[in-house]
Amino acid sequence: MAFTGLHVLCAVSGDQSPGNGDKAEILGAPFWSRTMPSAQTTDASAPKDGVVFRIRASAASWFAIGQTPDASQASGSGQSAREYIDAGEVIDRNVAAGDKLAWILA
Repeated sequence: MAFTGLHVLCAVSGDQSPGNGDKAEILGAPFWSRTMPSAQTTDASAPKDGVVFRIRASAASWFAIGQTPDASQASGSGQSAREYIDAGEVIDRNVAAGDKLAWILA
C-alpha cells in the first residue's frame, strides 16, 4: 500500500561526540513513530529535551510543533509558526519535552 499523509518519527538526537566524524549517527534510538493519513495532531509528545522529530510528507503540507500546535495558523501565542513541507521531503526538527506535531494539507 502506498504511503499517504504524513509520518513523524520521534528519536533521540544522534551521537554528537567529537571525533566520530563520518560514523556519527544522525538519529539515535526512536521513542515512537506515527503515520497520520489525515490532518491531525500526534497523540504522543516528545518525552524529553534533546529529541528530534523526523517528518516526511506524501503531499504538500503545513506542520507546526509545540505544546498545542496548530498547523492552520501562520503563527500563534506560545507555539512555533507553521512550516511548509513538500511532497516527498524529509525535515528534521529539534523539539522540547512535551512538544507534539500537527499537520494539514497545503
